[in-house]
Amino acid sequence: MNNIKTLWKFNQYQTLLDARWACMFDLLEWRYEYQPYNINGWVPTFALFGANTILVEVKPYTSLKQFQTAKLIQAIDGSPMENKEILLLGSEIFPEAEAFQDPAIGWIGEHGFADPETYEINCWFAYAVFNFNRSWGFFHEYGGYNDRMTGRYDGDGHLMPPDYKEVLELWNLAGEIINFLYQRKGEYMGKSPIFSEDYVMAHCKHILENRR
Repeated sequence: MNNIKTLWKFNQYQTLLDARWACMFDLLEWRYEYQPYNINGWVPTFALFGANTILVEVKPYTSLKQFQTAKLIQAIDGSPMENKEILLLGSEIFPEAEAFQDPAIGWIGEHGFADPETYEINCWFAYAVFNFNRSWGFFHEYGGYNDRMTGRYDGDGHLMPPDYKEVLELWNLAGEIINFLYQRKGEYMGKSPIFSEDYVMAHCKHILENRR
């Protein structure tokens, strides 16, 4: 699954997993860009544009320790992007974080103080817990509770984590849509190298209606 190029809307994605996350972002109504920068040799899979720009690394992993976080931190250190947080996304979403018994999208690296001797930045990675307060977002489960997408912060009064079933339904739907489009690409891509947005959204609606 992870090394198959596919298309979502007007972009070609390097893997089905990348395309699934792009579709998920659309379902969450988040703004994003695919492979937006080259930062000292590291090309983030996505940039998310929420309250601030967030750099996103997507890998077919299921645990934090599988990610090479030190390399990512080293890449942004000293670059114009060194103040940006890093979101790590794997091949699934998670039913429970650690401190919160609520679903998590992945892991977010919150910046701590620079090392006083080397001045190197450090990132504190922990679960990025889903939030739904009028719109979708997420927060660091141990650090800043500020919603990274909406910018909302009220101590913890703004935190409204959704049920796992809600986010799992969106994640499963994103997978269904991308798999459907990939399976049908031979039929619909003979005359055009990409799907039209109207075609994609029509089938999204069709899948949603069939789930009800």
